[in-house]
Amino acid sequence: MTLDEVYAYQDKLVNATQGLVTYKGQKVGTSAVGQSQFLKSTLQDYAKKLNLPGSTIFSDRKSTRLNSSHA
Repeated sequence: MTLDEVYAYQDKLVNATQGLVTYKGQKVGTSAVGQSQFLKSTLQDYAKKLNLPGSTIFSDRKSTRLNSSHA
């Protein structure tokens, strides 16, 4: 699955989980994916920081690299 496909999946995931997650007192959806449970905005920020195009394959190895990019 590419990063672009993950982003699209995260949009669907937010819609599917809408109202099931409580955040700051509000019922919301979630876009958390992967071992590190990246939210869409965080995943996009980390990918941008590493100059990863949307065609990059999102794998366990890539997830670990993305997670360590904010350190």
